[in-house]
Amino acid sequence: MRRLISRVSGPFDTVFCVVWAGLLWAFTSIPLITVFASTSALTAVVAARKDRNEQPIWRLYKDAFVAQFRQSVVLALVWGVAGVVLWADFYFGVNAHAGMALRVPAAAAALLGGIVAAGSAAFACQLLVKHPAPVRVQIRNAVLLSLANIGTTLLCALLLAAGVVASYLVAPALPVLGYLVVALQYRLTARAVSRTLVKAERHGVDGAEAPAAPKSAAASRS
Repeated sequence: MRRLISRVSGPFDTVFCVVWAGLLWAFTSIPLITVFASTSALTAVVAARKDRNEQPIWRLYKDAFVAQFRQSVVLALVWGVAGVVLWADFYFGVNAHAGMALRVPAAAAALLGGIVAAGSAAFACQLLVKHPAPVRVQIRNAVLLSLANIGTTLLCALLLAAGVVASYLVAPALPVLGYLVVALQYRLTARAVSRTLVKAERHGVDGAEAPAAPKSAAASRS
């Protein structure tokens, strides 16, 4: 009987989690400065679901949002400035005079920079949740992981682009799309981080240069 109830309630529980956590993410992302905090909180919910954590979604989301808020605001400012610079570079490359020699290189550099920025942002959210560290270390590790895992970076960028386009076409689906994109990016980046840690251990890399070992939520708050 319990197995039957579990099979019946399982899909409803998953749908509830996706919609509820997605709504929390969409609401707390309205001030763009909190987009990293909301995305890292949503990443924490995804990680907890994967680890079969039975805590209420609201509590998981709130605790992660509050715990990572300060670092997330700094990361949002850094990535925001990088995004403005890359957009200006791309705009110059696309709209510059056809005879200018730097037109194509500028647009190409901006496009590649945007892909790396999108991938490193996904890695940053993964690191915020699973590998707490000072913000400078988080930025460095996110960028290095993005450059070292080009395939994962490209997939994360494509997922983000697909999510943006889909949410533009079907705006009411934004919370669900946000959850799905974050969940898929979490799976991709978690595997890449695990591979990097294994390689670092094999080559005897100092722990300060590799992402720190995962800490419990209580330890990170203390």
